[in-house]
Amino acid sequence: MKVIEDLGTKLPKPTSKRKRRFWLCECPKCEQPFETMADSVKAGSVSGCKACANKEKTIHGMSGTRIHHIWQGILQRCNNPKAEIYQHYGAKGITVCKEWQEDFQVFYKWANENGYTKLLSIDRKDVTGNYEPSNCRWETPLVQSQNQNTVRKTNTSGYKGVSFKAGKYEASISDNSKRVYLGRFAEAIDAAKAYDQYVLDNSTQHTTNGVL
Repeated sequence: MKVIEDLGTKLPKPTSKRKRRFWLCECPKCEQPFETMADSVKAGSVSGCKACANKEKTIHGMSGTRIHHIWQGILQRCNNPKAEIYQHYGAKGITVCKEWQEDFQVFYKWANENGYTKLLSIDRKDVTGNYEPSNCRWETPLVQSQNQNTVRKTNTSGYKGVSFKAGKYEASISDNSKRVYLGRFAEAIDAAKAYDQYVLDNSTQHTTNGVL
């Protein structure tokens, strides 16, 4: 959204106790100037003037639905530093493509054309990539958990699928709700290689450790 002018701080309402910074912005939909709180723009909770927002709400009638909450959630975790999980998304440089950022209907159309159902959630193919059509899909919670790119805090080995037991590093993986034992190794790196090799050989949805 284009910021035209910094209007300084003022009370949002006569009864407000705290002043907030306001910006004069250009609405990306009607291209008309409008005033809004700077924090709202930064958080992604305001994407245009009130007239266009009301018009959009009337047109799609989806406010309060599951798919609309999903869209709002994406914007919040990527744009709002105050969001609980912002540190894992926006703080790491993960963004939402301009088309989805500015228009829920574009996101809604993509969702319906790409397999959205109430049983699925949005998932990024590359968990370090952005929210955009080429990197997103609708998946079950199981596939999403397999596609995580993080190592548990309790995992002292530093690698996914590797744990230290009885003096050696054990490699295992959860595939199709079953635990697959991959062997025990003297070095953590060798156990990590066994994990990665299984992922590559079986074309699973897991992310690898990147050691092969």
